[in-house]
Amino acid sequence: MRYIGIGSLLILLISFLPAELPGQEKPASLRDLDPITARVAARINLRLNNQIQAGAPVQVSVGSFSWQDSAVPLGGLWAMNLSRDLANASSRQYDVLAPGSGGGNWLVCGEIIEAGGILRVYTRLIRQKDQALNGVWNTDFEKTGFIISLLEQEQEQGRSGSAGALQDRYEPDSRERPAALSIGANAGTGGDTWVSRSFHDREDRDWFTIMPNQGGRVVAETVGDIDTYMELYDASGGSRIMYNDDGGDGENAKLTFPVEPGKPLILMVRGYSGDTGPYRIRAYYAELPDKDLEPNDAAADAKRINLNTDELEAYFSSPEDVDWYRLEIPAGGGYLQAVLDGSGSYTLELYDSQEKLLPAESAGDEEGGVGALVSGGIVYLKASLNWDSNQSWDANDYALYTRFRLSFTADAYEPDNQPRDAKDLAIGAPQRRSFTTEDDEDWARITITQAGRYGIRAKGETSDLDTYLELFNEQNTLIDDDDDGGDCCDAYLSLTLEAGVYYLKVSCLIEPDDYYLLTLQAEE
Repeated sequence: MRYIGIGSLLILLISFLPAELPGQEKPASLRDLDPITARVAARINLRLNNQIQAGAPVQVSVGSFSWQDSAVPLGGLWAMNLSRDLANASSRQYDVLAPGSGGGNWLVCGEIIEAGGILRVYTRLIRQKDQALNGVWNTDFEKTGFIISLLEQEQEQGRSGSAGALQDRYEPDSRERPAALSIGANAGTGGDTWVSRSFHDREDRDWFTIMPNQGGRVVAETVGDIDTYMELYDASGGSRIMYNDDGGDGENAKLTFPVEPGKPLILMVRGYSGDTGPYRIRAYYAELPDKDLEPNDAAADAKRINLNTDELEAYFSSPEDVDWYRLEIPAGGGYLQAVLDGSGSYTLELYDSQEKLLPAESAGDEEGGVGALVSGGIVYLKASLNWDSNQSWDANDYALYTRFRLSFTADAYEPDNQPRDAKDLAIGAPQRRSFTTEDDEDWARITITQAGRYGIRAKGETSDLDTYLELFNEQNTLIDDDDDGGDCCDAYLSLTLEAGVYYLKVSCLIEPDDYYLLTLQAEE
């Protein structure tokens, strides 16, 4: 009778116990799975080499790793990586069969389960001739967004690409045979649907057809750890309309584009620089910011807007779309400034009531701003888009704002733009003055015959005109100045003056929109 020693018995028992990998794995990308499967493969390799008799031909196959009886990307990637790692294992004494081929002396397979808030991959080593279990290795994963995404799409077994990622169930798709991508309701309403896809090799392209059932605009976007790139084509797939690289979250692509009911479009998505792996995609209708303004494609349909309008939100529904707006200018006319504010390139034009183009200058800091002196009555603004296929359709949202100030005729004290033209300002005799332009300066001469304390004020007649005062002596030396010493924005100087002649400079710190009163008073 042969007895087994205690040490040998312990080794034999340990060999059949599950080999736990320490801690919970938290991979954030496909590359992060490589060292995890490599550790498991190293343990399988060691076990196999200890079990195999020298000189005996041995073949090892890698089977499926299912999740809830279904094939998922995580299981397919796990099997594929183990096949690769076992084939590359050092000092191996066996041959590794192609994934999914079956047969062989030994089988590596398993399953994915949820246990105690984690995901566990059981990897089993089975001797085929008697189905004896020869080893079990458990790998625990924290349920991160990346790991969950690898469980959401069923896969067909045995279909794989050269880069180690599985083909998704929509393959083969092509420009000529695109997969349908449904358009959900507006994002956030629960009507949008994500579709799981994958790039199985560097040359993989995923093609989708989008069939809108209503007009407006659609957003197509991806999420995941893959750097994606999108192109939008017409229904034939031959003419590219636009493209995007990193318009979405992180390195994900995102396009916003106009659609017409019943007119299909084709969308192509690929991994940037040949990236491979899983991602998700969706399409949904986006709200139109100017749905209450359309149609306004001609002067006859122009929408009336008020002067001094702040950020009226609007949208170009196509590259050829134009938006017309109607403004009523008060009698006497004035200076009108209009600006389109957005991330695109725009053209804004002014027309009179007879739709005759008016001369205008560039105005504002944004491209697409115009300014001009206009007469009282009706004027039109025509807005259009300078667009090419290299920009995302997101650039076609814009905000329109207008600024208007009445024309101010030269007051009775002009010309008074320099000290030598200054007119006398008497004590207790207010003067009604105006700034004809933003850069206009008014000078006044003050003669003090009795030393004392005096107050000087420049105040808007009906508004908070932001005035500025500077007082000089006869030698052109600044004595004092003030910005907002009066009520709100009006300038006010209160100071003691000796007998003599002084010069007062009055200016405006904002675009003038009112007359102002200039006063000199003796104070107690």
